[in-house]
Amino acid sequence: FWIDPVSQNGLEMLRSGIYEPQMTALILGILKSGDTFVDVGAHEGYFSILASSRVGGGKVYSFEPQSRLEPILKKNRSLNAALNMEIIRSAVGSENGESEIYLRPSTQTGSGRMDIPFRVGSARESIQIIRLDDFVKERRLARIRLLKTGCEGAERYVVEGARETLAAGKIDVLAMEYHPTII
Repeated sequence: FWIDPVSQNGLEMLRSGIYEPQMTALILGILKSGDTFVDVGAHEGYFSILASSRVGGGKVYSFEPQSRLEPILKKNRSLNAALNMEIIRSAVGSENGESEIYLRPSTQTGSGRMDIPFRVGSARESIQIIRLDDFVKERRLARIRLLKTGCEGAERYVVEGARETLAAGKIDVLAMEYHPTII
């Protein structure tokens, strides 16, 4: 797995060989061959790569809006021969469209935010946003075994844009990071 050794993720993986043990255990425990995994806020692809190895002939959709992370996602997909992993450079939200994301300095590349700029650094990037309901319809997905969201306080927008999919029972398990201090 290609990591930045000075990033928070990289340091944790170098120390323990694993990132976010609870989410790792959930992914490894729930997913089986043929399943569909949706990773909203894929970052460097750690969870997408784990899921790819579990779902075999299934599918992994890795949503990450930050352009600076796309080469890393592609490198990790290539290193792991994760042919069932599709990288989608888009945020998932309550409405389709465009927005800007504020980018955290390079040591915490997973912390892009759409609502409030960070105290340090002022870099911004224009991004695309898609509703999960529309994505599910476009791809004709009958079922998502596991939807993981890690989008720095924007999780409620993901849920708002997935109302139809949730109401139809197409998502078996929703694993959501919760950031009460940044909402």
